[in-house]
Amino acid sequence: MTAEPVTIVVPYVSGIAFLAETLASARLLRGGDWQVIVSDNTRDVNERAAAQALVADLGDGRFAFRAFDEHVDICASFNRAMDCATTDLVALLHADDRIGPTYIQVIRSLAEQYPDAAAYYCAARIIDGAGQPTFSFVDYVKRFLIPRSTGPITVLQGAQGVAALARGNFIMGPTVCFRRSRIPSERWPGNLVQAADLDYWTRIMFFGGTIVGSREVAYDYRRHAAQSTAQVNQTLYRFREEALVYDLIAERAAARGWAHASRVARRKLTTRLQLLYEAANDALHLKLRAAADKLAFLPRLR
Repeated sequence: MTAEPVTIVVPYVSGIAFLAETLASARLLRGGDWQVIVSDNTRDVNERAAAQALVADLGDGRFAFRAFDEHVDICASFNRAMDCATTDLVALLHADDRIGPTYIQVIRSLAEQYPDAAAYYCAARIIDGAGQPTFSFVDYVKRFLIPRSTGPITVLQGAQGVAALARGNFIMGPTVCFRRSRIPSERWPGNLVQAADLDYWTRIMFFGGTIVGSREVAYDYRRHAAQSTAQVNQTLYRFREEALVYDLIAERAAARGWAHASRVARRKLTTRLQLLYEAANDALHLKLRAAADKLAFLPRLR
């Protein structure tokens, strides 16, 4: 059987050292017929030139750089990056992460078993700014949210799939590989940042699509202080946005008669847990005002 081609697109804003590490990991990918495109979303021409030179210096025809004149927000950047691909299967690799050498093999295996699915994903290891394994509370909790009835492969679809993700988004976003012919024409929404993935995954299932995942680890997801997620966790922005998305999921599920999925979304379980964790962490570091603000926001998650 001929291997289905895969495009991996790397939306890039800044951080040339991380990008170099990301591309180095991609060069170790096993299996043929894949390409990597660095999708420019820089703010500075010098940053763009450095990234373009980095790709050129690889001297590897499987790697390319796509320049754009305008910096756009994160969701618009993801949508633009996906449009860089000409293949049906396309993944968006974060420019500060590392892709595992078996990633293509894991995704192709899922795609062969479930050719009509809209997206495929794998598990990830969490690393810190130095590339070393690290603990992350939110990622630790995710492993307990995966439906117990599933084996090594998780199939998410319909009301049950929406309910599973409404309990808590256990999909590591940048591990997802999309089948473009099976996803809704409307992709990442421009009005969301932190909860855009959760909104998108559930909309795929409301659209009638299926998402298939493997428990095999084939990706290194980097969490570090400069990351946007780490920064917004210090404020209430992330929690307000998540609450909004869970309410949207609840409304969409109720409109389809998916009562259980709607109830699960309304509970906002993982948002509450994360809020409590961040408040406790603030208190531990004597950020008492920040802790009090988070605890005061908790009753508003209705």
